[in-house]
Amino acid sequence: MRAAPFRTFVGLLLLSTLFAGPSFAQTEPTVFICGVWPDRILFFDQTTDEFSEGLRLRHGAVTRTAYTSDRRKFFVVTDRMESVEIIDPLRKEIVGEFKLSTPERRVRFFGVFPNASGTQAYLTYTATELQVDRFIREDAPDVLLFDVEKNEVVDEFSLPDRIGASGRPALHVSPDGSSLFVITDNIYEIDAKTHEIIDTLEISKPLQAGYGPFRGIRLTETEPGMFFAIYRTTDPIQEKKLFGLAKLDLYGKKVSTFELGPELEVGQFALSPDKKRGYAGLNDMVVIDMETQKVLVKAEGFERGRANNSMIVSHDGTKLYISGVGDTVYVYDASTLEPIKTVYAGGDFMMPPVEILNPTSPSSP
Repeated sequence: MRAAPFRTFVGLLLLSTLFAGPSFAQTEPTVFICGVWPDRILFFDQTTDEFSEGLRLRHGAVTRTAYTSDRRKFFVVTDRMESVEIIDPLRKEIVGEFKLSTPERRVRFFGVFPNASGTQAYLTYTATELQVDRFIREDAPDVLLFDVEKNEVVDEFSLPDRIGASGRPALHVSPDGSSLFVITDNIYEIDAKTHEIIDTLEISKPLQAGYGPFRGIRLTETEPGMFFAIYRTTDPIQEKKLFGLAKLDLYGKKVSTFELGPELEVGQFALSPDKKRGYAGLNDMVVIDMETQKVLVKAEGFERGRANNSMIVSHDGTKLYISGVGDTVYVYDASTLEPIKTVYAGGDFMMPPVEILNPTSPSSP
């Protein structure tokens, strides 16, 4: 496995969808929380592989989702992107909400990024002045910092010009809240108070001389600050298109990669709880031995024709749950990739399933 320092690693070209649902390792059964049309939050128990009713949102369907690192607070954007509702999934309650729009000004949220405790959240947004005969888009700062306890915006700032983000970047708050990682074509660490760049991870150029540029990246967070991504590149000798796996340790500031073989239609990644098996899908699917860095099972045309975007490995590593578009969870054998069961949610997913601790578990508060 090749490793590179935080300042010099190059090669990952990020697309607009930067983060996929997590596959946090668990040693006991977990529950999946998900949002379905038009305004429902449901729970899926992997011990029974069945849905149960959860709660109704106050302002309609989910359009954006974020959560604290322990997944005990979920921030969901609703109300046609104008409200943020805060969910305690263990209590199955909405514990707060906020909205910045007024009759004269519309503020829509494109991203919400909470700190570790969920007491503050960074927001990317647009603001529009509503005049009698026209709407005028404001030239506003890039980011707002909202204090949930004070119920007010406590900071606003634009990103440094050097970042040069195309579109709206994804953000990631450090565990202690002292810095903010800005993820665009590259990754920048900025000071949370001064908003100045502290460090840079260049990920927009080829990893090695002769290789083609990396393409098609989606980052999957498997534990706080640890991300995996499937990449594609071109072999400089045989000129063949290849795919591989990149591992980004955001807090340790290092990246490692390894190739897996000729290009397949894979983009999503999931990791087994024991970290010994990886899964790359979805149109095609491979099972990866993470220790030997070899493909164990390959299934071409696995989910082709289904536009799903969520993969979760069961707590015991025996099942693979796939969903994300439509109203269906497909359950597969994690070793053979053979289908086991199909479960219907009763409404199209607006928030694909995300793991949380089982509320009845002894480790839950």
